[in-house]
Amino acid sequence: MQLKGLRKSYGNLRVFDGLDFEIDRGDRMAFVGVNGAGKSTLSRIIAGVEPFDAGERVPGHLAAVSYFAQHQAEELNPMNDVLRTVEEVAVGDVRKHLRSLLGCFLFSGDDVFKSVRVLSGGEKSRLALAKMLLLPANLLVLDEPTNHLDMRSKLVLQDALAEFDGSYVIVSHDRDFLDPIVTKVVDFRRGRLRVYPGNISDYLEARAREQVTTKDQATTESTPLAPPPRATDKERKRQEAEERQRRYARTKPLQDKIAGVEREIAKLEREKSLLEQEMADPAFFKDGERAKAASARYKELEAQLPDRYFRWGTLNEELERLRDGSPGEER
Repeated sequence: MQLKGLRKSYGNLRVFDGLDFEIDRGDRMAFVGVNGAGKSTLSRIIAGVEPFDAGERVPGHLAAVSYFAQHQAEELNPMNDVLRTVEEVAVGDVRKHLRSLLGCFLFSGDDVFKSVRVLSGGEKSRLALAKMLLLPANLLVLDEPTNHLDMRSKLVLQDALAEFDGSYVIVSHDRDFLDPIVTKVVDFRRGRLRVYPGNISDYLEARAREQVTTKDQATTESTPLAPPPRATDKERKRQEAEERQRRYARTKPLQDKIAGVEREIAKLEREKSLLEQEMADPAFFKDGERAKAASARYKELEAQLPDRYFRWGTLNEELERLRDGSPGEER
């Protein structure tokens, strides 16, 4: 799919102004960036469910798009049961295997006859995802698909996407979910998009290298190429030292905050990974109280990590503004 000269505004807020963007066959993209940067807006435009002000949306030959967002889980027909929900969209030989498919999404036995209206939020999300994957599509657009999913459900979706032979775009803050299944990361920043090859880990490493480079360039650019007229070497060096000290004083508090958030993220990710290892063992759930406490803590971690990722992104944007010399915003 190609987007050409795309313009999109909400009132006085301009989200995109002349954006050009392309999705190639086989692309497995993650959309990342701070909240409000336009990730969900662009995903809806790609899916064809969001109007835009100007420009072109050009689907490729025989492109068929399937879209998932959280609101769709709430739009399931409450009068249907689980099995009927997927029967309505399934075609061809796959209809013979709907019970097995639902089993992959953790609807086993009589669960397939449960009414949609009594399903939990997580169950509705799983059912909406199963329904979406049954639609004939070669381009999937998923907006925060792991919200309300437990660990096992996320692994099921991860496996399904790994086996999918089309293209997909995923809006998500869930690094663990994205890392094994994406090959490009699209960074949304100040109305501009930048594509990084590789997965989320590759993207974070590239961003860290860029920050070091930006810091070095700022130092070079602020250093005079030649001393001012009649200035002695000693005076020039003093001026350079004072400028470095001023820059350090401006950026050091933010750098400390970023380092602190990175330590928090690393700690939470380690704890989440350890819990996943424990919960992957069927014997773990024999201890009901322990399993209940672990599941509750896992949900807390899933809620906390997106907030820390968002905080990390906002602080880095503020640091870039300071280094560019533009005024920052209060956070």
